[in-house]
Order: sequence, then C-alpha cells, then structure tokens
Amino acid sequence: MFIMIAVSLSSCTALLEGGNNTFVSTTYPSDDADIYAVENAYAAMEAALQEQINSMESRNSGYDEYNYQIDEITHNPYHLISYFTAKYGQFTYEQVADELEAIFQAQYGISMVSSTETVTETKTVSVGESLGQVVTSGYCSCSICCGQWAGSPTSSGVYPTANHTIAVDASNPIVPVGTKIVMNGVEYTVEDTGNLSAYGVDFDVYYDSHSEALAHGHQTWEAYLADDNGSQTVEVTTTETVSQMYVTVTGTSLDAVLRSLMDSDEEVRYDLYNYTYGNRSYLFDVDSLPLADGSSYSASSEALSDEKFAKMYAEAIKYLGVPYVWGGYSPSGFDCSGFVSYVINNCGNGWNYGRLTAEGLRPICTYVSPSEAQPGDLIFFQGTYNTSGASHVGIYIGDGKMIHCGSPVQISNINTEYYTLHFFSFGRLP
Repeated sequence: MFIMIAVSLSSCTALLEGGNNTFVSTTYPSDDADIYAVENAYAAMEAALQEQINSMESRNSGYDEYNYQIDEITHNPYHLISYFTAKYGQFTYEQVADELEAIFQAQYGISMVSSTETVTETKTVSVGESLGQVVTSGYCSCSICCGQWAGSPTSSGVYPTANHTIAVDASNPIVPVGTKIVMNGVEYTVEDTGNLSAYGVDFDVYYDSHSEALAHGHQTWEAYLADDNGSQTVEVTTTETVSQMYVTVTGTSLDAVLRSLMDSDEEVRYDLYNYTYGNRSYLFDVDSLPLADGSSYSASSEALSDEKFAKMYAEAIKYLGVPYVWGGYSPSGFDCSGFVSYVINNCGNGWNYGRLTAEGLRPICTYVSPSEAQPGDLIFFQGTYNTSGASHVGIYIGDGKMIHCGSPVQISNINTEYYTLHFFSFGRLP
C-alpha cells in the first residue's frame, strides 16, 4: 500500500487511470529475449571474474602464499531489469549493453598487492621428533669456505670433524650450539656458526675436503632431534622470507549501485517493479534471490527452541556488520573461518577448538546430508577461490539462510546461484 501511494504521488500517473493501466504500469514492457540477454551478459561477466580469481595463482606464479578476501559474487536479476525498465521503459539489450558494463565495474573491484615479509617461528621439539625439512650446505676448513678462520677451531672451541660437525647461523640459529641432530641417518652436533641466513641455509655440514663440500651444494633434508640431547625439548627457531600476494575482490550491493544512478521518480518506479517482479515472476527463481537486507532476517522460533543453536545464534548476531579482516579473529574484524571459530568457542556450548581455517573446521564435524541439515550445522563451500578443500564457511540458521563473514558479517541466502554452485557440504559439531 505504501508503494502504491508513493507511486500515485510521483510521475507514474498512469496508475490513477484504472485497474488495466495499473497492471500495465507495473509490468516489464521489454521482450523476454532482451531481458534474458541482459541478465545472461551480466552473469557472464560475473563468471569471468570468478575465473580470473580461480586462475590467479597460475597467472601469477612464484609467490609463497596467496591470501584472498573475496566478497560474494552475485546479484538479483530483477533489480537489474527493474532498473532499466524504470529508466527507459521498453529496452533492448543493444540499447543498454554499454551501461551494463559500467554497472558491473561499479559493483565489483579487484586488486592484487604483493609483499615480502620475514617470518620467524619458534616451536618446542621433543627428543625423537622432526624439526621438519631443513636446507643444508657444505663447508670445509679451507680459506675459500672459512676466510681468515681457515684451519682454526670452531666457534665452540673444538676442531671440526666430518660426519659429526655442523654449523648454524650466528645471529639466528635454528637450534642452540651443542644440540645433536640426526640427518640422513648420521648424528651431527652443532659446534660451529657462520653467516648462513644470508644464503637461506639452516645447517652447514662439515667435510674434510673442499671438493666434497662443493659437491654437497644445497640439499633439503629432514632433521630430527637426537636421543643423546639429554634435555627432553629444544627450542627450534626458523626464519624465512615469504613472498605473498593479497587478492581482494570487493562486491558492492547491486541494489545500492543502481539506486545511486536513479533520480527520485525512477527510484519509485524501480521499487514498484521489484515489488511486483514486473508481473513476470516466471523469469527468474524468486526463491533463490539474494537477501536485500540480511540483517533484518531472524531465525525461526522453532529453530531457537534448540538450546545449543540458540546460544550459537545469540553469539553470532552480535557481530552483524563487523568488517572482514584477513586472518581476523576478534569482534574488531573477522575472516570467514575466524568468525565461525570465534562464535563456536565463545557461545557457551563447551566447544574450544581454537582458531581454525575453513578446511580445519570441516574434520571436527560429522558429515550431514543437505536433506538432514539443521540450524547450528556448519556449511562449507569450495572453489570460491583457488584452494583445495573448503574455502568458505558459515553457520546454517535454517530456512535456506546462513550467517557468515562475507563483507561484512551478514545473513545470506544459500540458495542463490553463487552459493549453490560452490556448495561443498554440511557438518555437525560434536
């Protein structure tokens, strides 16, 4: 009624001329073929953007890590058709093709930023455990290898011996001097130091001759903490330079973009067409449309009668509108898995799984078929960017909806084409 009154006060005076004209004024006048051509062209641009994301690593190889922040790539097709109808009345695809591209550029943006970071990690390793894969090189006592210290004792005061002595970096040693390490079945003792980090080396292995040291080159071995260490644990420190690419895809609400392009009269007509679906609800599946305002949706009273889900839901909705932050795990900013991890750890259901990735959350759940999914189950998606396993996760709240950290934390319809295409599985927490 509000829309009808508003329209009657606008320039759409045809509504005052009788029921038949009212029906015409709320109906899309364009041919189905042109409407579908417009929608198909926009969907094709979204598909091309998704393919650009999926091929990011193959087209930009050489980075150690790729970090993604990908907003939802979707739109309500009725919004698109209502906009062009409100603006032009009857239209053809050829008439609006150029503007269609401009609208797409206004809705979506993609940026790629590269950086290099020095990452230092310290972990405690027990006797018999692996330090992991380490980079080794070879050296001897000659002047080429040792310069002015050629023929001198090691930094620990003893003379080096083959199949026994290894060196670590003087400033950032991977393990302390004196530690005994097993590599390739040989037990070595850290007795020397040098400038190893500059060459990306963890351990320098001593040889009796320069030819043997030269032949060693750079080799990656697995290292173990030897039983002879006496102490049961050793602090292992690794420092490496990591090259990273940060990929950001922003997706503004199409509705917000279109409203910014209309005057007040056009916006009134746009709202009316959206309200009636242009009297052509057969054009697109109205049950799979993106939510216009997810924050206005509430879980059903039946779903909330489950105490465990009610606690999850109460905790989750506190953070509606919190922005997306790479790696975020606090109410000041979340990423998708950080949000779900935070909610389940803090909702009062006795769960404490720490900070897990989307793929890390999946194994702690029991698989649930889509037909048996219940509010409180986790919902996983794959292929939202190029990574193995689950790449996105949310909390299912019933009625085909989930709460998740997109950009920002929001409630979304899981039956949209985008989420249907990328659906992976449901999982139930213990």
